Amino acid sequence: MEVCVLRGASDAKAARSAYDACFGGGSAAASALGSLVPVGELVSGDVVLSAVDAATRVIVNQHTARERNVADTPTPVHASVMLTIQHERGSLSLTPDHVLLLDGTWAAARHAVAGSVVEVGGAACEVIAVSPSLGVPVNPLTASGTILVGARGSEPLLASVYPEWIAKYMLAAASGALAPLPLTRLAALLLPATTQAFYDIIIEPLFPASGPSFRTALERIPDRVLPAASAAADAAFLAFLAGYTLAAAPITLAVAMAALVVYARKPPSALPKESRAVA
Repeated sequence: MEVCVLRGASDAKAARSAYDACFGGGSAAASALGSLVPVGELVSGDVVLSAVDAATRVIVNQHTARERNVADTPTPVHASVMLTIQHERGSLSLTPDHVLLLDGTWAAARHAVAGSVVEVGGAACEVIAVSPSLGVPVNPLTASGTILVGARGSEPLLASVYPEWIAKYMLAAASGALAPLPLTRLAALLLPATTQAFYDIIIEPLFPASGPSFRTALERIPDRVLPAASAAADAAFLAFLAGYTLAAAPITLAVAMAALVVYARKPPSALPKESRAVA
């Protein structure tokens, strides 16, 4: 799966130019504004297309910390049941509960059948076939809640970044006055590398793409409690991220100081030529 990553400006005009560069054979000048990137290589802070003429920021990329070790095995240990939706302009593989724009409304991928209509490149596109498969899902969580994504060589399909249990609330909140997860979004804006590392190391083991996890408990949260649960999770993420950052800082400083001491103790002959004293 691939997405279009913007370089530089992210306004509507730049997004349209990036789309043309990624999917429409745009000019060399347009290519400088956007390029296709495998979805598994996205990280917090990347800016991707959320529509033909709109861009959004990646908050974190989920489930990327452990797939690299299973990609070459016949049946990956962490493989999940997937659905491959083949449409008139390409295809997309995603989990059955992943929500996409289907027949004009947001619905889980498992409801897609031949003849269903999806949105591809900003226009309606008919589904040709839907087939089951195994794969390792990767899910970039974006600020807008949506993303344009497709298989290599395909035009991109409009999908949400949420599973069915929470998509309705999150997509509605994203279009409201106060977007969901404001504190987590701020962290991704100011400290993208730290935010992604924190998610990979601390959060991902608790909520993996497959296998035993706390996700089942989350799916049981009543709809009326979702706003409060979302706000609490947002505050908790920032609090634990702050703790993670403060804990990592002394280690980083110690490593840097040790490297400096080792470098300072090198004999003149071991230093780079241009660093040696001149008699």
